[in-house]
Amino acid sequence: MLAESEKKPEAESAVENKAEPEAPASPSKRGAPKEKPPDEYEKDTEAPEEVNLTELLLPDGSLPRQSFALTYSMAALDGWVKQASPACAAASVAGAWNALMALKRRDDGALTQADVLGVYRTLLEQSCEKKRNRIERLLGGSIGPIDAALRVKVDATGKSFGGKKELKVGRKELLRLFKEAVHEGAASAAASEEGAAAEGGGAPSSTAAAVADADATEVVEVHVPSVELTNPFLLFEAILKAEGDQAEVVEDEGEEGDEEDNDEPASGAAPAPAPAAPALDPEAAALAELAAGIGGNGATNNAARGGQKPWLVKGGLKGGKGKKVSKAKSNDGDGGWAWRSDVASYYAVVGGLEKLNREKPSTGFFGNADVIDGMRALSEIQEQASCRILPFMGKVRPAGGAGLGFVKLSNADDEVMVAEQWASLRARFSQPHTILISHHVNHYALIFALREWHEPINEPTPRGPDGAESAPSTAPIVSGTEDSGAAATCRPAIECGGYRVVREMLTARKGQRPQVWIPWEEARQTMLKWNGYKMLAVERTL
Repeated sequence: MLAESEKKPEAESAVENKAEPEAPASPSKRGAPKEKPPDEYEKDTEAPEEVNLTELLLPDGSLPRQSFALTYSMAALDGWVKQASPACAAASVAGAWNALMALKRRDDGALTQADVLGVYRTLLEQSCEKKRNRIERLLGGSIGPIDAALRVKVDATGKSFGGKKELKVGRKELLRLFKEAVHEGAASAAASEEGAAAEGGGAPSSTAAAVADADATEVVEVHVPSVELTNPFLLFEAILKAEGDQAEVVEDEGEEGDEEDNDEPASGAAPAPAPAAPALDPEAAALAELAAGIGGNGATNNAARGGQKPWLVKGGLKGGKGKKVSKAKSNDGDGGWAWRSDVASYYAVVGGLEKLNREKPSTGFFGNADVIDGMRALSEIQEQASCRILPFMGKVRPAGGAGLGFVKLSNADDEVMVAEQWASLRARFSQPHTILISHHVNHYALIFALREWHEPINEPTPRGPDGAESAPSTAPIVSGTEDSGAAATCRPAIECGGYRVVREMLTARKGQRPQVWIPWEEARQTMLKWNGYKMLAVERTL
């Protein structure tokens, strides 16, 4: 039977002509797959957006003979928007918003990729300000001079904070350059102070002595005029000296690989997310859960640990006679200032902002938590409408309220459980005021339709567009291509009582056009491969 499609499909939609590949869509992770060449990126073509929906939605453009079921979203087919650059995390959110507001892509008030990118830029700008303020508060002075010196060093490498893979400054290199900038700036400042003291006939500055002695004892009595503790280079140099050699060992052991923009670990598994406190509001719970783990880039989470000031000085970091300067912790562990986490997190967001401000903006920095927060921010600026995004299906169930209604997948699921999960997907997809977004293999795209039917196992082997026999039923069987005017189809073989059960979902691997039918089993395996790949449910709340 047909769900929502008993009448003949008539509306705007599209199939994809050949699209260009894209830079991936999420934060970098250790051992991630190689990035595509920098000159190749994902976007939608200039092909017409309207198409014959019968050809798009029906297998080979005709009704199968056995138990065919189709569920599709006309709202999604009408509301999706073209992706003009590697910004799928923005284009998919714009399309979901349009669909939930019953807006066609050309209607007045319909959102575009550019509209959502503007929201994302504001989020990252606010995040940069917060993270920088935190560093300066804990340091006790402005990091402006250090930042300027660091940028000179980064420019000299030919890289940038938001570059593509080999053109991006990774975390380990960033921290090395940061410390070099601090050491050089502190040496210059100390030399200038000593020279000024010598010319004036006064005593040498005690700041340099305090820095040199910081690793000798736990508490060092120093007499430092307050003006000298305002130099950021000397402030940070004292922290580095206090850490000693042990900090270098901790840093080397704790480094992650820095594969630009790729969000899938080679091992197929990501570190388990840190537990988040339960929250009554499902949206807030989703943000907390995702931010605690791998879902976000730091724009919405508290990536920095610790919280104590680097020097425990009575009365604050004001200097003066007789103040006690305590030795800072030698690593990012308990009790000390996790300056590495703070500095790396700050410049990661700086890099994310650079990506958004490119000529061809990229949302490669964005993860699930950021997409969720982007929809929240988008709703806040709308006067009479709002939406929220919740994780719906994936490998790890979110904690607290965000886990309500979540469908957890496992490699141990049998065929009955797999069928139940498919039924849950169809039920959620069919709910009013709901649009699903799939995060799969470095890409975000809407889910436009679901279909299922049975094929006799003894049917002749299907052939591809070139007339050649396709692979056996245990492998994907191509029944269409992006250039053929019909969505590309891969058919899995799930045998049941002499029939092959085919379950597929219509989405996009590149751009946002409804262009490919992905087998349900492939979608499951993608979500099981990494914790970050999930289906997200976008719901209209106002």
